[in-house]
Amino acid sequence: DNDADIYKALVLKVNEAIAQIELHKNNITSDIVVTPTEDNIFQGDVVKWQQFAKNIKLKLLLRQSKVTDPSIKSFVDQQLQTLATASTADFFTDNVTINPGYSNQNSATVNPIYSNYGVSTYNGALNTGGWRLYKLSEFYANNVNGTTYGTAAADLRGTRQFRRFSTSEAAQGVTTPRGIKQGGSKPAGSTETQYSYIAGNFVGGNLETYYTYLGSTTDGANIASDRAGQDGYLALNSENKLLLAEAATLYPAIFTFNAQSLYQAAVQDSFAFYNLTSTQATNYLNGLNTTNVGWTGAPSKIAAIQYQRLVCL
Repeated sequence: DNDADIYKALVLKVNEAIAQIELHKNNITSDIVVTPTEDNIFQGDVVKWQQFAKNIKLKLLLRQSKVTDPSIKSFVDQQLQTLATASTADFFTDNVTINPGYSNQNSATVNPIYSNYGVSTYNGALNTGGWRLYKLSEFYANNVNGTTYGTAAADLRGTRQFRRFSTSEAAQGVTTPRGIKQGGSKPAGSTETQYSYIAGNFVGGNLETYYTYLGSTTDGANIASDRAGQDGYLALNSENKLLLAEAATLYPAIFTFNAQSLYQAAVQDSFAFYNLTSTQATNYLNGLNTTNVGWTGAPSKIAAIQYQRLVCL
């Protein structure tokens, strides 16, 4: 099928959903009400569904911002006008989560992302598949450890997202993430544990701690209990705010909210997601402004937004 036709059809389907919600949200009767147990995402809150539908529509339209075909551009411009606003409250700016009852009760109840990439299985055994097979890429490591863009771009989130294996619960330094070249072989003489593993919500405790986990079933069970039941994420609050920052940057006459404020709020949200502080986020943003991936120093505001998409997501 023609890609332009697919995009247009998707936008029209979202329009249909928004219209249906608008039609029924003030006329919900007992026979059509959606209960929290039936809706594992917004617990039956149709206003939130409508807000998030606008996010999806906006994302589809922004993906076409550089299209030059007159008929497509006309449709995109017209549809953007239907979303025109000065208020971010017209969109959904929080985390979009799903949790139908994830737990480590058995192999079928585990959060599916954790099941693939968590350090331990539901019963505490070492996950020798997904977790051990995936290491941090050298490209991303060099982004967050200050190698590529300078020490001012060194990012504490990198130490929470990816961490070298350690029996210590102490935080690892901002420059410590170490990756392996994608498509390359393990460098001669190096060992597996010298490279950073998936961390974040895929290990236990405070997002830094591996407990003393070296195949210990007891520690593995603790990690599984801690993480197997976590929420899934359809969209992060940082992702939603960066979307609005992009809209305000590309179409300031249509979306009149402040792009820089949304960008900064997205970074703050991302730091909070990894249990880092607001002060740490502010210091990072200030340092990043002196580099060519910060809001001030980037060749374009879109470049700064895209860099944060890389790290936040």
